[in-house]
Amino acid sequence: MRINPDILTILRVVLLPLPYFLLYETGGIYGKTGALIIFTVLGLTDYLDGLMARRYGETRHGKLLDPIADKIFIAVIMVCIVDFNILPFWLVAPVLLRESLVAEIRSYGIPLEVTEIAKIKTTIQMFACGLLFILDTFGRHTLIAFISGAVIATLLLTIAIYIKEGRLSSRLKWAISLLSLALAFTAFSYQYYINIAYGIVVALITVISGGIYFKKGIPLVIKMDKLAIFRLLSISIFIISLLWVVTKIGSNGLWMIIAIFSLEYIVQAIKGIRIESSLITLYNTKDLLFLPIITACLISSISPAFNIPFNYSQFNYNHISLAPILLKITLSFYIVIFLFMLYKYYGMTSNNSK
Repeated sequence: MRINPDILTILRVVLLPLPYFLLYETGGIYGKTGALIIFTVLGLTDYLDGLMARRYGETRHGKLLDPIADKIFIAVIMVCIVDFNILPFWLVAPVLLRESLVAEIRSYGIPLEVTEIAKIKTTIQMFACGLLFILDTFGRHTLIAFISGAVIATLLLTIAIYIKEGRLSSRLKWAISLLSLALAFTAFSYQYYINIAYGIVVALITVISGGIYFKKGIPLVIKMDKLAIFRLLSISIFIISLLWVVTKIGSNGLWMIIAIFSLEYIVQAIKGIRIESSLITLYNTKDLLFLPIITACLISSISPAFNIPFNYSQFNYNHISLAPILLKITLSFYIVIFLFMLYKYYGMTSNNSK
């Protein structure tokens, strides 16, 4: 029986809470090891469903689900990496910002074909995150052994493919080059600098791949909608602020931040189907009114430097205590939009099938 690639895509999202549970509820080296194994398996499903889609043809739902699954997968890993202090906030912010802005451009119905560098970007993101977790869990020597094995395996695969086909794909060339550089740098550097170096590589390839989409998409978006630049700016500030909250709030509210990121990517994708004007109005209200207000409140609740002058002493005010409440309000708002959009999406698909 042939497995539907959409099932693998859905499993990649549905099973993500499992490694999150192992990281934060089980903890320790066993929890991290289990989470790393599951993250690896889920990352491999991205390759498998892509392979199946190319062989048997991509489904209509697959075109919608696969980019969402990739973005949610990266968001979960990146938020955890920031929370564990593996990478600093400023290196992860460009990654999530790129994913959000590209998704927003696509939500206007602008066709952005997946480029080769974008595919390489996704592979590098997932592989680098795996290396960072290995380094954080087992240390530098284990990482060197792992990369050495990966280099040998890649070289053998390269030789076999070259003998069979007489050429090498760009992904294999990238893999050999980056693995060799990673091995050389890891062998002669300290853990902190290894983390930063890997983070810089991920951030650079992410920004470069996004720049191609931005150059084509942003002028078209602004041409379609005069207020688009304000929406893009609003989403950018919101995403950066939300990630910054991760560094302040601790693991208690982390699941809400991950859920908000996930729902943002989902509603962006559904909006791209251009369902109806009432939905678009609701979505635009979120961008132009709700996100700026909630961003200002989040910043104010976390940082005393941004607070409006007021005597909070009589209320026993705590700068951190408001953030979970604001996150719950934001999450509730996103859930309402998601359910409404999902209802309209399936209503539209059922009408089209009649």
